[in-house]
This record gives sequence, C-alpha cells and structure tokens, in this order.
Amino acid sequence: MNSSKQKCLLMAMEYMPMTLAELIKKHRPRPLQMIYVRIISYQLFRGLGYLHSHCVMHRDIKPENMLIDPLTMSLKLADFGSAKFLYANSCSATYVCTRSYRAPELLARFQRYSTTVDVWSAGCVLAELLKSFRLFASNKHGEAQLLHMISVLGTDGLERAPQILAASGLDTATTIIPRPRWQTLIGAWVPQDLAALLDACLQYDPAARIAPLRACAHASYDELRIMDPLNTHMPNGVRLPSLFNFSQHELQIDPDVSTHLLPLHLVEVIEQ
Repeated sequence: MNSSKQKCLLMAMEYMPMTLAELIKKHRPRPLQMIYVRIISYQLFRGLGYLHSHCVMHRDIKPENMLIDPLTMSLKLADFGSAKFLYANSCSATYVCTRSYRAPELLARFQRYSTTVDVWSAGCVLAELLKSFRLFASNKHGEAQLLHMISVLGTDGLERAPQILAASGLDTATTIIPRPRWQTLIGAWVPQDLAALLDACLQYDPAARIAPLRACAHASYDELRIMDPLNTHMPNGVRLPSLFNFSQHELQIDPDVSTHLLPLHLVEVIEQ
C-alpha cells in the first residue's frame, strides 16, 4: 500500500462471534441442549448440500472451521483453504482434512474420492455435538488411525467397502467387532432419529452415505419444521435462525426430497 495508485479488494462479511469449537468447549463437559444440536447440524448439512451441488468439496469440515453466533445460532461454513472442485475421474490429494474428521477412504489413501468425505466429517461433528468431545480423537496416522476408527465403530459394514477393508489389514471372517450403541459411544442418551442419522453419515462405503439435503429432510429435523410456522423460540428466548429460506436452486438439487425439506405451510404455498 505504498503507492496511492495501488488498489486492493476488501470484502466485508457478517461478523460471527466465535467458532463452533469454542462454543462446544464453553459448554464442556456438558453437551449442548438437544434442540441446539439439531439447529446447528441442520445448517451444516444445508451448507454442504449447497457446496456439493456446485461440485465443491470442502475437505476440512470440523468445528474449528464453522462460525456461529451463540445468540441466534446462525452457522456459517468457513476456511475453504482445502476446498476443491470435483471433476470426473480426477485424482486428489489424500492428506487433507483434520485427522479426527478424516473419512476412511482418505486414510486408505484413495486418490479418487468425492464430496462424501464431507458427509463423513459432518457425522463426526454431529457426534461431537452430542458427546462434547471428538469421536475419533487420537494421535495415530494412516492405517493406525483407520484401525482406531474401526475399533470405535466396529466392523459392521466394512465388508461392503472392500478397498477400505484391504487397507485396514483386517479379516472380517475372523475379526468381528460389534457396533456399539450410540448411547455407549456418546456416553449419554441419543434420540433414535439422530442415532439413525449418525449411522447414515458414518458408513465405511462412501456411496452408502446420506446426501446432505437428504440429511436435512431426515426425521431428525421434523421438530424444526414443526417449530418454524409456530414462531417457537429457542430456549434462550430468540427466534429460530432462517432454516427454510431455500432458493429455487436448492429445491431443484434433489426434487424427490424438496417438499420434505420444508414446513407444511411452505409446501402448501409452493403447491398453490
């Protein structure tokens, strides 16, 4: 900026007071109230749905890379330093994403992966919101971290991801680790709908993971769809953040679930 003729571009963005990691830490050792878990994770999946519809992989989804207003519970995805456009048959670096949120195909060093790596990470974040601590916390790398992950989640479903199974070095015919209940893994009660959503995200087979907007349409968020038209307030007395102001683009990403994304009163308006 030494020259008066030099120009620079400045971008002014909405101020967000803290990261999601800071909010989780602030409430630790207690997890957030369940309604806040639903509000926060819903916005995470919605953000990923928008990104993925434009063939963008974030590749570093974690609480530190999410900004939140603790009063309104409005959430924003941040830090796109590892993000990448997804092209058909393209190879990508596997040393991406923070270890505790890294999908098994990345640990197995697959160079051809997809946006589903973000869905795995989102499942890890959802578990952390419920648990208040990281689900796969460790100092391990590569195969050792993959084995740690399997020791936590069990071997169920690993046979449907043969390349990941091969990378783990396990023989599921002789090594069977039952999948624990989520209440056991989290150390607290987990609603059945959120347990089902965790299962849908944390699949070893990338192709079996739920799509982000289908996650938004999941029964886990029916409570939010009921609260919205009733103008229900959050426990802190503040109105819900804008959760259902979907653009036409968003509603056209997956037409089969578009009406399931919206509260009934908005569906009726669209159908008219």
